[in-house]
Amino acid sequence: MKIASDNYCDLSDTAYFVDSVKVPWGLTLSQARDLVKEDRQALQAYGGGPNYRGQCREAFGFKATEVNIIAPAEDCPVLQVNYNLSPPDLKSQLVEPEFWVKSISKSMGPPVKESKRTSYRIDPSQSWRVIYNARWMKGNISVTLSTSGGYRENEVGAISIAGLFIDWKNEVQFAEPYLDKIKEVENSLVISNPKELVSEIINIGKKQKPYYIADYALQNPHATANDSALRRAQRALRSPLLFDTPQKLSNLMNDSSILIWQPENRDDFVVSTKWDSVFFSKDSGKNKISWFNILPAKGSGGMSLSVNELSIDDFHSSKTLSILVGKLSIYQNKDIQCAKDYDF
Repeated sequence: MKIASDNYCDLSDTAYFVDSVKVPWGLTLSQARDLVKEDRQALQAYGGGPNYRGQCREAFGFKATEVNIIAPAEDCPVLQVNYNLSPPDLKSQLVEPEFWVKSISKSMGPPVKESKRTSYRIDPSQSWRVIYNARWMKGNISVTLSTSGGYRENEVGAISIAGLFIDWKNEVQFAEPYLDKIKEVENSLVISNPKELVSEIINIGKKQKPYYIADYALQNPHATANDSALRRAQRALRSPLLFDTPQKLSNLMNDSSILIWQPENRDDFVVSTKWDSVFFSKDSGKNKISWFNILPAKGSGGMSLSVNELSIDDFHSSKTLSILVGKLSIYQNKDIQCAKDYDF
């Protein structure tokens, strides 16, 4: 069996590499792009969020075809770096996960979780399928290796058979510089008589949830929901318009409560769940709102409302959520249109 070069760069939480370019963890996506884009062909960026995708010949001693560097925003720290890895021998009809696992384990120790590690034959019809998967943890990073059933070819003809995914896990550390601005907003809100707002609370049909990102690599993927520091960090990095609902109001609300209110020292309104709040402007041009009613077909349907990064969900055709939207329309002096479809 061919083994990866002994001169591989250590997988660590100090830096990652794009070929020979060392990129310190903590740089923003914009900064990382500026470091690595020189003399490198950029590839079409993936949809769904800010990222830089470019050709890459080597990743930690392994032959590679491309790298994808991902962050919540251009001016936010990179949280994930992914590499497509080449087969060690294009003539071989076998995929041997041990080739990559042995070298990664030199740096990371044994995997904390993996599927059955065995050689298997390449099947072009199974190129979409992940056959082997392993995960390592070290310091502030998580590393995942996956191998596919057959070769995958990108738009420039480069062939890959495996993926290496590196995730930064200490989001509390990276969010620290972004929290002061949010704390300043939270501390500036004035509410002299919170109980006067009780009559304005709308209780919709579904229980809402605090903003958090589930981590399905954990035994309890939803543990973040009860970790206020991590939840605030995730929110600051990914949805920076959101802030904590003032405790005076949160104490008056339940899991289904939605409240539109106006701080005494602000022209703008605030839309709040029990946990999360966002400003809502009287100027409709400053608001970003989407309202969907998904009618049941194959699924049960549902109604969703997004107000400046605050997401609210209810059962389809919800009357109470429609009342809430009606109030928002009045406050911004512009109707909010509902898009309809069927839950196929």
